Amino acid sequence: MARIFFALEVPDNLRRQITQLQQEVPVNTGDIKWVEKNNLHITLYFAGEVEEAKLQILLERAENVAAQLQPFKIGIRGMGAFPNVWRPQVLWLGIDEGKAEITTLAKMLAVTKGKKQKSFVPHLTIGRIRSGRKVNLKRFLQQQEDYALASYLATKFCCFQSELTPQGPIYTKIREFFFS
Repeated sequence: MARIFFALEVPDNLRRQITQLQQEVPVNTGDIKWVEKNNLHITLYFAGEVEEAKLQILLERAENVAAQLQPFKIGIRGMGAFPNVWRPQVLWLGIDEGKAEITTLAKMLAVTKGKKQKSFVPHLTIGRIRSGRKVNLKRFLQQQEDYALASYLATKFCCFQSELTPQGPIYTKIREFFFS
């Protein structure tokens, strides 16, 4: 069994800018677990624990999904929190350009496992508030409303295996799926 998810990668130059932003967030280091630079991505579909035989079927279906889509631009803009700014648990960067394409891709991938996608909000997670910690980031998040990174062209998505460790998750790329 492998813990599997599909995601869009983020270019290295944008990852560097995001890690710089993480350092500017006014929060105590112990209150948040930042997503490491090399782990930054836009999740499309989390498949969960998957047996090897079913993984091969998922990969074949993902190949078919990629063949149906064209490359598209992604623009990262704004910053927010789930479930909300008053009780942040997950800090994220928003997606403006490419939002519709990402949503379509996510829905198509969810169907590959025979499930309907629950409500999906395209975003890029940059950190998670540690359990039980309360932080007040409302003002900072409001100030970052117009935070923006350069757009980039998405030409593929990837399937990753996620191994959870005490130091944090380790992502291993299983396969890349190029758009037609």
